Amino acid sequence: MPSKSPPPDFVTSQSDKLIRAAGLRYSDATFDSFEIGNDEHSNKRRHAFNTVGNWVANESWRSGSCLLLCGRCGTGKDHLAVAAAKRIIEVHGACCHYATGAAIFREAKDFDAGGLNLEKYTDRHVLILSDIVNASGGVSEFEAGVLYSILDARYRDQLPCVVSVNANGANDLDDRIGKRVADRLLHRATVTTFDWPSYRRQQ
Repeated sequence: MPSKSPPPDFVTSQSDKLIRAAGLRYSDATFDSFEIGNDEHSNKRRHAFNTVGNWVANESWRSGSCLLLCGRCGTGKDHLAVAAAKRIIEVHGACCHYATGAAIFREAKDFDAGGLNLEKYTDRHVLILSDIVNASGGVSEFEAGVLYSILDARYRDQLPCVVSVNANGANDLDDRIGKRVADRLLHRATVTTFDWPSYRRQQ
């Protein structure tokens, strides 16, 4: 596992790689830039914010404990996921990787004949998996198999994932991604729900 006080050039390099994978929209995604607001949903946002922050600060990720962010589209799940990864890079010198479910499934189909190269998904200290269910709200048998291969490899090596999913909560996952995948993901996981309207609809 990484140690504290990483050199600045390492932090810059790893942060740049993370943002290239996640997209420029998340270049300013930090804990400080997350908007808790002052409305009827502020307490829920604050709870999610604190849950993610505590997962990082308490170093729960070091033991392989995953962080599961459930909720509606546009509620800031990926913002906090990227913010968490940035903090872990800056403080602990970890290697983090970001990928969407759609990109992984597309790559898996392209490599299906020879097998998917899992290395970049299984050897990083922290893996962010964004939107792991497809447009229909679930996953196909093939997609579930791909997710299981990644999560099982990381589970065995006690490497954590930060997973964002459009689901109502942990109890909704069996039907969305399958019991085998959900079982690996939820074991000793930290779970929080983003239950408020989309930011995008308000702008």
